[in-house]
Amino acid sequence: MASGIAHENGDGLRPSPLPAQALDHGTGYLAAFGAVAALLRRAAEGGSWHVEVSLARTAAWLDELGRVDGAGIDGAGVRQPRVDDLLATMDSPFGTLTYVTPPGAIDGTRPHWTSPPPRQGEHAAAWAPSS
Repeated sequence: MASGIAHENGDGLRPSPLPAQALDHGTGYLAAFGAVAALLRRAAEGGSWHVEVSLARTAAWLDELGRVDGAGIDGAGVRQPRVDDLLATMDSPFGTLTYVTPPGAIDGTRPHWTSPPPRQGEHAAAWAPSS
């Protein structure tokens, strides 16, 4: 909201949050990328490495990317990207869930969810025994 990006989504008088928290998610992904890059650099060169990310800088970077010209693509005039290959479904106590699949792969294995989210209170809070 403070960066001004939400102003475009508002009514001209008040900003409105974007439908996806691109700044939060993008900055989190950049932080994770920075941590992995620092670990790789430490393995190659030794030492310790500092990673710094900023929500405001991510906002400026996203803003610099520009806007998509979506004239006449859907009812709101916004081009909708294809996301079918990024989504999966799972049966749950809440019905069928549609969710975004986790990104990436490690040694060819993609991360995945093996069970649906539990209902509130389904699992009692407890400390796991130490080994």
